[in-house]
Amino acid sequence: MAKYRKMLSARNAPYIQSLLKIIESQSKTTLLKWVLDYSEKHLLPLWDQYYPEDLRPQKAIAAAFDWLQGKVNFTQVKPKILECHAAARECVGNAVAHP
Repeated sequence: MAKYRKMLSARNAPYIQSLLKIIESQSKTTLLKWVLDYSEKHLLPLWDQYYPEDLRPQKAIAAAFDWLQGKVNFTQVKPKILECHAAARECVGNAVAHP
């Protein structure tokens, strides 16, 4: 695993540079949609497996989608995002959450 961490953190690696070029060419809205979709499809199922009663990440993602659609302003979303950060900090020690 350490081998892959080192490989993925090599900022000057050609594959990282090509990925960064793609990312830099996208709008913030596109990137946020990608992050939210990815989180919803790949991270939330894992979260639900270990913390089925804790809905803070789901609420943060839903609020962010609402913000993207213009349904709410960011000041309404920010507390949910901070609660999601708190949820992540609380799972320290879970090898899945912090590989």
